[in-house]
Amino acid sequence: MHIDEVAPQEFAALIIPGGNPYVLLEDNKIMRLIKEFHHSNIYIAAICAGPSLLASAGILNETSYTTSLTPDETDYSKAGFVWENKVNRIVMTDKNVTTATGSAYVEFAEEVLKSLGLVSPEEENSLAYFKVPGMS
Repeated sequence: MHIDEVAPQEFAALIIPGGNPYVLLEDNKIMRLIKEFHHSNIYIAAICAGPSLLASAGILNETSYTTSLTPDETDYSKAGFVWENKVNRIVMTDKNVTTATGSAYVEFAEEVLKSLGLVSPEEENSLAYFKVPGMS
């Protein structure tokens, strides 16, 4: 599917991975699409450096978030992070937006599943199998 064909109303969520998305920070089509998801009140989740795209789209201006990035990372200075909104947590959900640090990928997945109603919010350690290495 081409980005121009994406209709946010047809999706339950927008999940943004980490990596090095700084090359997309000024991509108008990506920014437009992220804003459309947000304005349509569709759940958005981003991990590691992925929240930089949310910052660039203005979504984190009034939202508490977390990320693996710091103000010292110059490649991401154009993202426009409001660093005062960053919280010292590995996973954060605020206003239909979940963010996480890169090392919290299991906890991130668990929060996404709970936020989408695929795992009961009361269920604890639903992904415990993936948190503890096994021998089998």
